Amino acid sequence: MMKYRKRRVLNFILSLALVLSLTMLFSLLCGAAWATESGSCGENLNWTLNDAGTLHISGTGSMTDFNQDPPWTDYRIRIKAVTIDSGVTSIGTYAFFQCNNLTKITLPNTLDTIGKGAFYFCGKLADITIPDNLTAIEDSTFAGCGSLSSVTIPDNVSSIGTSAFACCDNLTDITIPDKVTTIGDRAFEYCFSLKTIALPDGLKTIRYRTFYGCSGLTGVTIPSSVKTIKNTAFTNCDSLKSVTIPKNVSTIEAFAFGYIVTGENENEDLVKIPGFVIKGYLDTAAEDYAVKNRFKFSSLTPAEIIKKAKITLSKKAFTYNGKVRKPAVKKVTLGSKTLKSGTDYTVKILNSKGKTVASPKSAGTYTVRITGKRHYTGTAKTTYKINKAANKLKVKGKTAKVSYKKLKKKAQTRKVSRVITFTNKGQGTKTYTKKSGSKKITINKKTGKVTVKKGLKKGTYKVRVKVRAAGNTNYKALTRKVTFKIKVN
Repeated sequence: MMKYRKRRVLNFILSLALVLSLTMLFSLLCGAAWATESGSCGENLNWTLNDAGTLHISGTGSMTDFNQDPPWTDYRIRIKAVTIDSGVTSIGTYAFFQCNNLTKITLPNTLDTIGKGAFYFCGKLADITIPDNLTAIEDSTFAGCGSLSSVTIPDNVSSIGTSAFACCDNLTDITIPDKVTTIGDRAFEYCFSLKTIALPDGLKTIRYRTFYGCSGLTGVTIPSSVKTIKNTAFTNCDSLKSVTIPKNVSTIEAFAFGYIVTGENENEDLVKIPGFVIKGYLDTAAEDYAVKNRFKFSSLTPAEIIKKAKITLSKKAFTYNGKVRKPAVKKVTLGSKTLKSGTDYTVKILNSKGKTVASPKSAGTYTVRITGKRHYTGTAKTTYKINKAANKLKVKGKTAKVSYKKLKKKAQTRKVSRVITFTNKGQGTKTYTKKSGSKKITINKKTGKVTVKKGLKKGTYKVRVKVRAAGNTNYKALTRKVTFKIKVN
């Protein structure tokens, strides 16, 4: 993975080096006419280069802008230090372009402008104090200053240009003032050693590849003023394991966070950083980005207790029928808010023992419990019933015959089925209670067996009985009255 990244950076640097070499060659061939160790570099500015390698610029006013060919181009390799006198108000574009041996520079307080590319690839420049009057860091001003480790940007600066600090691979610390409202594309690209960054409160947009390849970056503070985070703004930030995104951020473009490039194709060879976490607020671009890219999302929205939520069910009571009987949760309200099922809460049904029941069928009282999710926490409850069904016991009396001759010798018994027909046996244990009839005819309470005692005379006897089906878990108890006959002949 690192080899691809190093190769891309190396290719970037080599391509720049080729351009620089061609520029130097052109300058050597064409500059012989003015090649001297002193001269002018502005309408009222002069320069001299001494034997110790110190370039001295004096005078008043602004420096000329150069197209990568300042008047000391032929002597760049000799320049080790630059001293600029008070009175100079600007440094021209590309003024110290590729002064590879420049290690020290002294800038006056009168300076209010440093042109773009002014210190482009000054690889040995390790320290610089930027004057307070400066209001902008222009494009590529310090790009490629590989020895620069710490920079303090003055409070008056309001913008940082494209690639301003790109490839400053030893830059570990930089302070950006609150007045900065614009930071350009690639401004800190490939600043490998940058550990943390606090962005200014007035910044509105984090632009394309602003921190691309900052593999040492472990933390970034994004202010609430930011609205947009552009494509690949923090791609290839290997050490950045999480990011906190304010609620005002409305747009986060593709691969802004949480991705590294593992191959040559920066648009296709992208993989996610394992365990990357997006911290943000619910129903914002932060949550959308996390969901879309399947990153873990940690909500910063304060949790709201759901305990007092009102639960409205489609039905509060059912009658047992052997099928699943459960109501729909029609509405859940918490104060003036209507909560969304699956988004704000989950639903479970519990039996009387507090155990979850997926398919409630049996009669009883059930609890509908909702449990908050996202920024809702706790539980709320309501109940519904599955009532017992009516018992379907149906009975009809019959006539049982008893032989008088046998009855003279001993008592006679008849099964309950001989005296009662059950057109529906009903539910639950049955019991039998005699209500009227001859005392010589008895009925067993548990079995319903009829006993006709000795001595009963010939004739037909009516016996009135209550038959009770006790019911069970799902059916009510029921009592039926029935009259049967005993015919003695």
